[in-house]
Amino acid sequence: MMGLFSRKKKEAFVCPMSGIVHPMEEVPDPVFSEKSMGDGFAVELTGRQVQAPLSGTVTAAFPTGHAYGITTIEENKVTGRR
Repeated sequence: MMGLFSRKKKEAFVCPMSGIVHPMEEVPDPVFSEKSMGDGFAVELTGRQVQAPLSGTVTAAFPTGHAYGITTIEENKVTGRR
């Protein structure tokens, strides 16, 4: 009966920005539109604020400010990273 009263914390996601969602195929940069970096979507911002969508550490930040990589706490547990 171990764990009967324990609850695993679930990660909460928030909407990180206001904008219009576009499919990757519409992005003018071929690296993204051809999905070389993987599947996803683009957001045409309508607001001025962007916040992190979940708890984690920024592990990549492009100088142009167009993309960021976030490693979550759960990913760190799996990979053994801190």
